[in-house]
Amino acid sequence: GYNPRMDGFQAAILWVKLKYWQKWTECRQRNASEYDRLLEDTGVRRIASTRESESVYHLYVVQVSNRQEVIDFLKNKGITASIHYPVPLHLQPALEGLGYRAGDFPVCERAADRVISLPMCGELSLDQVSFIVNEFAKVAVP
Repeated sequence: GYNPRMDGFQAAILWVKLKYWQKWTECRQRNASEYDRLLEDTGVRRIASTRESESVYHLYVVQVSNRQEVIDFLKNKGITASIHYPVPLHLQPALEGLGYRAGDFPVCERAADRVISLPMCGELSLDQVSFIVNEFAKVAVP
């Protein structure tokens, strides 16, 4: 187990950063809207926001059938794409006691094999988002 505690120095840094939270969120939302617009006709599946929620877009996740090829191609272009959640929850060692096995949740397992996170932060310019999508679209297969 852990007993993490924030020290005063960490709290001071976070207190200063808190002032920028709304602006950073708005910038990520702007970038996500641009990703959505540019990817609309590519056939690439994206995670859609719901009416009941408002995403802060910590990640911008898409699904492709050639994930490693996309990651390698983007890396050669200086673009870092990541795999954040490669193993579905029901296959995590910590949850093996629940008795689930591979094949129990095929939709989840298929998504886990296909998801990739494109670069996302408030500091990205719209031109950078456009560059990322242009390079991504050259190789991504829905």
